[in-house]
Amino acid sequence: MNLLSERVAIVSVMWANNESGTFFPVQEMAELAKSTSIVGLGKACEMAMEHIDDEKTKAWAMRDRLEQGILAAVHNYFN
Repeated sequence: MNLLSERVAIVSVMWANNESGTFFPVQEMAELAKSTSIVGLGKACEMAMEHIDDEKTKAWAMRDRLEQGILAAVHNYFN
């Protein structure tokens, strides 16, 4: 069963389990992920850094709207 779909946001694997001694087929998992749009953590961070300023600006705008809404609601409640 292929569990990788467009709904997958992150995949985390380990090479070996230190408690059971089980080795995992990391090479095969990497090839499977590569056949999809899934990227490694390093590449994901690199891609995120390309858009960080825009995303930061959007987040700040949402924060400011939320703060204004809360302050307006509190002001209307107490006045």
